[in-house]
Amino acid sequence: MNAKNLFLFIVLVGSMEAMAKATRYRLVWNDDPSTTITIGWDQTGTDQHPKLWLSTNGVALRSPSVATASMHEVDRREQCKGMNNCFVRLKDLQPATRYYFCVEDAGGRDTIYHFKTAPADPTSRLSFIVGGDSRTFREPRRNGNLIVAKMRPDAVIFAGDMIDTGSDEEWINWMDDWQSTISPDHRMYPLVVARGNHERTNKEVHQLFDTPRRKVYYSLRFAGGLLQLYTLNTEIMRCGPQTWWLKKELKAKQDATWHIAQYHKPVRPHIARKREGKGQYRCWVPQFERHNVKLVIECDSHTHKITWPIVRDKNGQEGFTRNDARGITYIGEGCWGAPIQLNDDNKTWTRDSGAFNCVKWVTVAPKQIEVRTILFDNAQEVGQLYDENRFTPPANIRFRNYGNGDVAIIRQ
Repeated sequence: MNAKNLFLFIVLVGSMEAMAKATRYRLVWNDDPSTTITIGWDQTGTDQHPKLWLSTNGVALRSPSVATASMHEVDRREQCKGMNNCFVRLKDLQPATRYYFCVEDAGGRDTIYHFKTAPADPTSRLSFIVGGDSRTFREPRRNGNLIVAKMRPDAVIFAGDMIDTGSDEEWINWMDDWQSTISPDHRMYPLVVARGNHERTNKEVHQLFDTPRRKVYYSLRFAGGLLQLYTLNTEIMRCGPQTWWLKKELKAKQDATWHIAQYHKPVRPHIARKREGKGQYRCWVPQFERHNVKLVIECDSHTHKITWPIVRDKNGQEGFTRNDARGITYIGEGCWGAPIQLNDDNKTWTRDSGAFNCVKWVTVAPKQIEVRTILFDNAQEVGQLYDENRFTPPANIRFRNYGNGDVAIIRQ
């Protein structure tokens, strides 16, 4: 089904009255992105026994039956932050395949949505929207969310601080705003989440996103080994068990083409009032350098930065020096709706920095990674991408110019 016909079909199906009391959807990748996905939602009605219907045929879900769709019970329920969070963990899916789903309860069936599993082929190309710190202002947060809907990424890599105080109201608002990431054809996009300092506990993140480890550090393998993504937790002890785990994971996954890490607090913040990440520098960076990590995603400072490739050097500024052959590129530092901070702590190895709302667009291919910074205040004007053209910048997109172009290319 081509993009135009798919859109028309979804609009027709979506126009039917949605009667199930399912809302505040979120998709999460916590296992193999090619064959699994977790679907979460807030079950707001009195029926506490909803079920989820799944099919590769969207038409089949208009009247689900055993012959045309599979039915899945809720795997996990968590009463958390004023929501009745239900999770269905789907397994044994086919790679690079579009799946349609709908939630059904005593009131009927909800809108039909769809997602696409990641490819399993290591010669594929992947697209990610990357960012964090959406905790304060809802208008820019929704603008950043709308960019997700427009850009149609494989997933969203979110490095923490979704909310501010962690109140029920804030989390409900965040989940409501997250629905802005749904494309007009009802396509949804999975999250890969890290914990920030405003997520008060590991338990909170685990209950809302069903993370695979309760301490919220884990790794995912994409596209048959094209990419290994490591999610770390700066809100617990960096050294010790977490570093031991990281070292073991990096050594075990060295066959991956690319290694990328994400976590919340930066090693070297680009605003002066922030503390330096001494634990990360001492315990994580040596492992990154030893095991060929090429890109690190950081947040927390509410400012934009991208470094040149850098390595540890006791004689370099703040312990780093530029090294284009062996270095790691660090990007960040979280501008998805939190108060923007002045970029007043640049280094000799800073490639670019600035103070504005933005997310990063990161594409991963066998021979190179490309990093662009999307200034999203004009999100409403940005064109809509589809599966067929999702690696082509859409109309009216605004990229940050790094001084020598709007794309940073990372090669092995």
